[in-house]
Amino acid sequence: MTDRLVNWEALELTVDGAKLERIAQRRIKASGAPIEKLRLTFADSLLRVNGSYRKVIAIPFEVRIERLETRGKELVVPIGSISAGGLPVPKILSSLIEAAVADGAIRYDGKRVVIRLDRFLPDFVDVEIAEARIIRSGLFIRTASGGADPPEPGGMNV
Repeated sequence: MTDRLVNWEALELTVDGAKLERIAQRRIKASGAPIEKLRLTFADSLLRVNGSYRKVIAIPFEVRIERLETRGKELVVPIGSISAGGLPVPKILSSLIEAAVADGAIRYDGKRVVIRLDRFLPDFVDVEIAEARIIRSGLFIRTASGGADPPEPGGMNV
């Protein structure tokens, strides 16, 4: 247990899949990547990411994610498979994924996407991810024990 004003043993959270899809669509559009018709489909233990890569013609692609891993303050998303037009992914699609997520908070190394939780939470919240899994409605996340202190006036922590 941490020595904070607010402490918890664990928190169970769900991330809405439909809202996550809209965020991903906006992020891809803002990156300028030639990806369109992005769709996230959630099932128990399976996330399918479908869309089209537009070069001269639109080439449909599918990314399959079958599990999530946790590493402290990081959510690790191993890429199960990527196919385009039913064939193994061309290098260009892999590089587009890398470009779309390379902002420091999210990175892609060719095999997995790593999301740094600390880039999305205020610095006065101390939390790590204990469990994460794909569910029909989106994502299920359970935190480890943690805590938070309110920021001092002017934004500094105690």
